[in-house]
Amino acid sequence: MHHHDHPRVIIALTGGTMNIVEPSGASETHVWETGKAYWLPAMAPNTLHSDINAGDKPMEVMVVELEKEK
Repeated sequence: MHHHDHPRVIIALTGGTMNIVEPSGASETHVWETGKAYWLPAMAPNTLHSDINAGDKPMEVMVVELEKEK
């Protein structure tokens, strides 16, 4: 489990389906297409999640976490 203090951009180098799972078991599914970028806001304080590849092939993403949101 980990936390993101800042907003971030996810760049899908090799796309796929990712489940974002919270400690409570709640989850959301993201489908990231190869070559596309996606904006994700900062997480609420004191929250955690895990990223789980829901597909049968490896995914590769670049995460750029921004120190300040404009």
